Amino acid sequence: MRRHELEIALRSVADIRQKDPARAIRELLQILEQAERGQYHDIIVRAHLDLSDRYRAQNEMPQARAHAEQALAAVESVKDPALVARVQYSMGVVLTYIDPTSSQQHLERALALYRTLGGGSLQVGHTLNALGLLHACRGEFRIAFEYFTDCEEIYRSSGNPVLLGSVNECMGSALLKMHRFEEAFEAFDRARILFDTAADRTGMVTTRICMATALLGSGKNDQAIEVLYEARERDPNVHRDHLRAIDGNIACALEQNGELERALDVLVSVLGSTDPSAAANASLMEIRTMAMLLAALDHVDLARQWIEAGSSKLESAQPRQAAEYLHAHSRIEALLGNTSAAYELLKGATALNEMLVAEERKIIAFDPSSSKRTAQMGQIRAAFPSLGESECMACALFAAGSGTKEVAQIMNLSVRTIESIRFRVTKKLGLRSTRELDAVVRAVIMQ
Repeated sequence: MRRHELEIALRSVADIRQKDPARAIRELLQILEQAERGQYHDIIVRAHLDLSDRYRAQNEMPQARAHAEQALAAVESVKDPALVARVQYSMGVVLTYIDPTSSQQHLERALALYRTLGGGSLQVGHTLNALGLLHACRGEFRIAFEYFTDCEEIYRSSGNPVLLGSVNECMGSALLKMHRFEEAFEAFDRARILFDTAADRTGMVTTRICMATALLGSGKNDQAIEVLYEARERDPNVHRDHLRAIDGNIACALEQNGELERALDVLVSVLGSTDPSAAANASLMEIRTMAMLLAALDHVDLARQWIEAGSSKLESAQPRQAAEYLHAHSRIEALLGNTSAAYELLKGATALNEMLVAEERKIIAFDPSSSKRTAQMGQIRAAFPSLGESECMACALFAAGSGTKEVAQIMNLSVRTIESIRFRVTKKLGLRSTRELDAVVRAVIMQ
């Protein structure tokens, strides 16, 4: 096939890749074979990239990585900066969960190239978003949030509500991890409005689930329940996994409100029965909630059977979920009079909680206690003599992971004034973004 025929074939594959992924992959492999015969290096690269994207969408990561690596090798023969940037971006995204260090290097190269080609392009936004997701995967939620914030500025100019909604959802998730529940709720609420505008059913449901999580974190259980029932109503054909997440969160909120019978009814509707055999298809948190509800309703022996059924899932659980499970198991053993077993389980839960607290402290480099704040502000003042007292304090608080509203409250200033201070300092120090400013300040503090 000639070059122009291969170009047409590549474009036609783009039209069918969502409807028939298997056919798209077959046709891309045929295009790749023809391009290799004709030594059309740019088409070879594009075919490998499209194949990598297709395999990544199907979560077939070994194949996705292989094609991305072949694209990276082939692009050396192509003098097209935009294509080189796309290859670096694709390689970075593929390696996010496999090799985070290499992933960051590829994404930063892609970002530099895309900025050279056009500073405010959507590709810049996509790369910033990918870098944010990478840092979130590494537990660096403050840095992730700043990348998402920069991405939001670009997506806002695109006029695409789905893109803008997705990055607001990412911002909310990062804020949630930093326990900034009110700001997280606001970010999720912005995403909700955008997904509602776009009539994106998945987004309409997932953002409401996230909003409820933020409300539960703030202790606003009644509002969380309202939002969760609203999520159910938004899509009559809501995905089974989403429906399960909604009902599981409703059960947790009702339990916290003391509405035990109602919470149990909701959880039984999810799991099908109170018989411990149903635990085989339940998540660790569903098992923990069922056990605690049964114990509170004086079915302690049945509660013990449920909590013991969760032990096989403990090894693969997230630390926070494992800690909550162990704490619940300890309480049930204590109710049964097994104080020795209860004590050992409580020790395990405490150890996990201490580890979680230590990890959360690492997220925020700045120690907000008054004694340390004075010393750290002195470090900032020494490094940047041109900054005033309020500017130093604002820099320190932002580097600590505080949000704009929190900084405004601490400094007793308006949100707009704080935003002006941050913008002024960024320009005064010759930096390109507030994210870069925070990184520079953190580096000074950590010296």
